[in-house]
Amino acid sequence: EGILLRAVERDDRNADLNERYAAFLFEVGRSGEAIARARNASTLDPLSLTKRYTVIGSLLHMSDADGARDLIEREARQFPTDPDLWALRFRHAQWDGAANEAVALIDAPESQIRSVRARQCWRDAIAAADSAPQSPARDASLPRIVECSRSGDLPAGQSLVLFSRLGALDEAFALAQTHFVDEQRGGEDVLFSEAARPMRVDPRFMALTREIGLLGYWRLSD
Repeated sequence: EGILLRAVERDDRNADLNERYAAFLFEVGRSGEAIARARNASTLDPLSLTKRYTVIGSLLHMSDADGARDLIEREARQFPTDPDLWALRFRHAQWDGAANEAVALIDAPESQIRSVRARQCWRDAIAAADSAPQSPARDASLPRIVECSRSGDLPAGQSLVLFSRLGALDEAFALAQTHFVDEQRGGEDVLFSEAARPMRVDPRFMALTREIGLLGYWRLSD
């Protein structure tokens, strides 16, 4: 962090440095600062589509569905079939409760979900998220979500958020242990998304952050 921070302080109008620092801040759970840096990077480089998309992703990370929707609609008018924008639209539809829209995006020509098996896994995941809490349908969906997560047809980050949303915290922490600690595959920023809040209020979360190495970082940063 020190290297990035010093670089940004020396060249605070460097859009790429601001973007890299934003990514680091997300990974260590400093989401508010990260969004500010991501916005700054986009402001400094207004022609960068990637940086504009990063801002949208940041808003979705914090479950600011309205703010994200406004930006997605603006970009969609210019780039309706952009595959990167499709991913943001799909993510927005999933977590904004727009199940029908999410399913339609799975089958859209620009869909980035290629295999038949993965598409069915995503349909099952959306149906599970849309089901009533503590309902038989939700309980019955959990083994299927676990299967799709283990096969890789549902990405680890999305699976973790889905488990958290479904209240399946045993499964969420088991996946986090495997993905972040045992295999060290990165992407820890998902742990600090608004959708993963149920994990963060669980007593096991501090033990997980200790194993990842974040707890030590936070103590040194105080």
